[in-house]
Amino acid sequence: MIKALIFIILFIFLAIILIYSKKLGKKVIYFFLLLVIIITAILIFIFFNSTNNTNLQYNPPKFDGEKIIPGEFK
Repeated sequence: MIKALIFIILFIFLAIILIYSKKLGKKVIYFFLLLVIIITAILIFIFFNSTNNTNLQYNPPKFDGEKIIPGEFK
């Protein structure tokens, strides 16, 4: 989910640059527009491709006398 948050922040940043880029040339505007479209496509891919499997059972960490055995999902 952190990846999606980073992409959303980057999308907003590029959108602000695109809005205030009246003084920039057309090539730069087209470049920013292309970046916005690519980021939007990546966001859509991440949201639809994410799997939310909540049926996993969590085994907590254990201490066997010498070392700690980390917990895991099974």
